[in-house]
Amino acid sequence: MKEESNIRKYSAKEFSAMVGLPYSSLRYFERIELLKPKKESNNYRSFTHFDAFILNRFKHFRSLGISVEDSLELIEKSDVDSVIEKLNERKNEIEIEIKKLNEQLEGIDNTTKNLEIVKSGGNNYEIKYIKDKVFIPASKGLDFTISEYDTFSKFVDMLPISEYCSRIKNVYIYDRDMIQKDYGISMDLDVAIEKGIDLSNQGEVLKMGKCLVYYSNNHNKNDKFIEFIEDALKYIEKNNMKVVGDIYFNGVKLKYEDGSKGFIIYIPVE
Repeated sequence: MKEESNIRKYSAKEFSAMVGLPYSSLRYFERIELLKPKKESNNYRSFTHFDAFILNRFKHFRSLGISVEDSLELIEKSDVDSVIEKLNERKNEIEIEIKKLNEQLEGIDNTTKNLEIVKSGGNNYEIKYIKDKVFIPASKGLDFTISEYDTFSKFVDMLPISEYCSRIKNVYIYDRDMIQKDYGISMDLDVAIEKGIDLSNQGEVLKMGKCLVYYSNNHNKNDKFIEFIEDALKYIEKNNMKVVGDIYFNGVKLKYEDGSKGFIIYIPVE
């Protein structure tokens, strides 16, 4: 008891200065029962350096991204094994976050590169080898009643690994009366397999491989997509190539002040 009586007590104002937090924060920490100051006879609350130690541990756990609830639990348990287990859990969460951020950075780089090419002017063609895709249709043409929420939403949740896109079926490419764009979302086939996605009843596999990539940006607001598809088909015929798969449009689309539009189209060829 004598030892306790020698412990220095601090007012809320003094304690606030000691820990570098505003008074309102102290009240919050009292509400969540992290701090339990002693109420003195004069009705003021007093704190000790032990309260500062507890608060510092809590702030340290929070700085590592550990939740308020878990931080409180770790302080209450004060068990080394529990702390190590929770830190390893948080480490795994961060590694997943880093992976997603890296995927977003890669998506930004790819999208920026494609936009710069389209913006540069003229029609540009190049041959690229593109990974096969899994395509989840949200529409048949402009009929979106075929969309299935459970299937489609799973791929939406995986943006930017997946991407919004559209496609034209190979069998309709040369038939102006039948040609239409089906809208949906896609993902690289190898990524879908890596993620363990059941491909037996979800979407369609689009065979890509060797593709003519058409960066088109000279179409005015009145042009229909059939016109720029026909431009690409003429180029293919002129260069003795043959369309061997569905035409794929990624989500990149530009509109300029004059109403002109830009697109990127991938056409599997041989």
